[in-house]
Amino acid sequence: MDEEKKEISEEINPLSQQEQWLREREQQLAQREAELKKKEERLEQMTGKERVYDSFRKVPVRYLDYLIAACAVGIVVCVVLGMLKGRGMI
Repeated sequence: MDEEKKEISEEINPLSQQEQWLREREQQLAQREAELKKKEERLEQMTGKERVYDSFRKVPVRYLDYLIAACAVGIVVCVVLGMLKGRGMI
């Protein structure tokens, strides 16, 4: 009996389903907005180095440090080779 009433009420008032869906969507959006505000506050408190590391979360910090060190060594090698070539030693 209750199921019949429910079906009849759904047929008569289809807006109630739509309203319920809209309310659920609004709650989801409010929750997402709160999460984004928390993330924004956290990013404001971070230093530049922390923000760079945060964008590479899946890569271990050890490998990022190795990459940075390799780039620094490469720059030094290029400068030294340029100096040697400029003096005619190469």
